Formats: sequence, structure tokens, C-alpha cells
Amino acid sequence: MDIPGAFPYPIIGDEKRELAVLLDMIDEDSKDNEEAALTVRALYIIGPDKKLKLSMQYPASTGRNVDEILRVIDSLQLTTRLKVVATPANWT
Repeated sequence: MDIPGAFPYPIIGDEKRELAVLLDMIDEDSKDNEEAALTVRALYIIGPDKKLKLSMQYPASTGRNVDEILRVIDSLQLTTRLKVVATPANWT
């Protein structure tokens, strides 16, 4: 894709919240209620092997910690390259 400013990752729209229900991001009984709370904030990291590497969910009222997400990505990349390594809590 050689379009300047193009986003090289797939983005999914879910106006009917059907995918949100399938991924447990919202209760099925609330999906058609316009006054219902927002979906949880979810992050899924899928590896090149098409396997889920990480799943994080935050309530809609809680902000995401970008530093933690970047730390996890660094750890996933490192431990993919060096199979005999594990990263401890708070590793940077």
C-alpha cells in the first residue's frame, strides 16, 4: 500500500455492536440500547502466526496505559527472538 498517510492495519467498524458482543466487550442485552454504557476498551495483539498473543480489557471509565502496552509489545518481540528469555514484572 503506497498511499501517503494510509494506515497499514485493518480497522473494523461495528455499528450494530455484534462483534463487541462476540468479543465480550458488551453485554448482549445492552447492545441495542442507545443509552447503554460504552463497550469496554479492548486491545488484542495477534502475532504473525495469526495467534492471539495478548488480550487486555479496561472498563470504559478507565484510561489505557500506553507505556504498559508498549512494554508488553517490547517483551513479546524480545521473547519471540530469544526463546530462552522471560521478562519479569515491571521490566523495561
